[in-house]
Amino acid sequence: MRIEARLDDIKGRLSAHHDEYAAARENLDDCLALLANVSLIYSRCDNQNRRLCNQAFFRKIFIDEDREVRVEYQPSYEALCDIETQGNALN
Repeated sequence: MRIEARLDDIKGRLSAHHDEYAAARENLDDCLALLANVSLIYSRCDNQNRRLCNQAFFRKIFIDEDREVRVEYQPSYEALCDIETQGNALN
């Protein structure tokens, strides 16, 4: 009986982790879908919704005197937009 209780405990933990993984995967899929269509979404927005898009994707946007643009992404998009992270994922 003790082994059965232990197995049930392990099954419960595995199930809980699976549910957490599924929720994380769903969030990741949503983020990737937004990134895949971001220019289309942005081009169809009015000024207020463009502002919301900017707030969702970026922590800061810098434009210098030469009109060079540099950004700091929100944490949820930072890794997805990082070239090195993308290369490592492909490998």
